[in-house]
Amino acid sequence: MAGKNKKPETEIIVKVLNHVPFQLCPKCNRSGSIIEYHPDSTFYIDYKVCDLCNGAMIIPMAVIPNK
Repeated sequence: MAGKNKKPETEIIVKVLNHVPFQLCPKCNRSGSIIEYHPDSTFYIDYKVCDLCNGAMIIPMAVIPNK
């Protein structure tokens, strides 16, 4: 009875990319920070870390599969 109820093995395929294509961050324009102007004051400007790239200045591009 050994092997009667044996489940088939599942094959797992793992793809490893040699590199991930990147693009310059369109939100901070590769500065890593965003300037925030406050409407209450004409002189008060606040610099914040870009929330899109987290200050890295680049973001990964979408990988388009080859046809």
